[in-house]
Amino acid sequence: MPAKVKNAIDQTQQSYLEINLAAPGLAAQSQKYMKSSQPLSAQISASDYKIVDSVVNAKLKVNLKQLENIKPMLIVASVFQASFTCKVMSFESEMIKQTKASNKSIEGLSTIEEQYSFLDKIFDAKDMATYLKANNDIEMNNIFKTIYNAYLVEDISTIDKLMLDFSTTNPEGYRQLLPVRNHLWADRMPNIMKDKSTFFGIGCGHLLGKEGVISLLRTKGYTVTPVH
Repeated sequence: MPAKVKNAIDQTQQSYLEINLAAPGLAAQSQKYMKSSQPLSAQISASDYKIVDSVVNAKLKVNLKQLENIKPMLIVASVFQASFTCKVMSFESEMIKQTKASNKSIEGLSTIEEQYSFLDKIFDAKDMATYLKANNDIEMNNIFKTIYNAYLVEDISTIDKLMLDFSTTNPEGYRQLLPVRNHLWADRMPNIMKDKSTFFGIGCGHLLGKEGVISLLRTKGYTVTPVH
């Protein structure tokens, strides 16, 4: 985590993440919202189920039957995470550690319920088999390397382009993933930072574009500049 991020946390009075990952009982609440309204076998065809089962078995070493009632997007995310060739670390965990070390409060821009409610809107179960077949290990690792390298040099334009590529294949999924949530957060931020200087930790995909958080805050009259 860059020194300037640590400094920003130290120099502000509170931290807000997308959701409050430091909240007591988070795991229990998350489990409740991870469940799908109907089993996966009722949402996709038998042939697609077989394809997804094969990938899940190979990657997660479990049968798809064991994950029947989990939201499809969470299953796909777990498969992709299993494809990573390096150790996965949580940026949010580091932010939480830093904030707690300064005895400051941590909150969330969205509730856990709201955040999980977007999963079904972003990803359709019927696309699972096609998505997993198209995004094999080589393809996924190439995308991850591109994002990782762009992230390290703060090239958010490249990341924005990748997100826009997603918008052409799934316009509604993109709208729910970014613009809809960006508007929610940009509308909540003024009230949050009115009385206390605030560190906001959100995914960099939310920053750019006409409906990105930077543009939305500028529209509200705020001056938004990079932290150096």
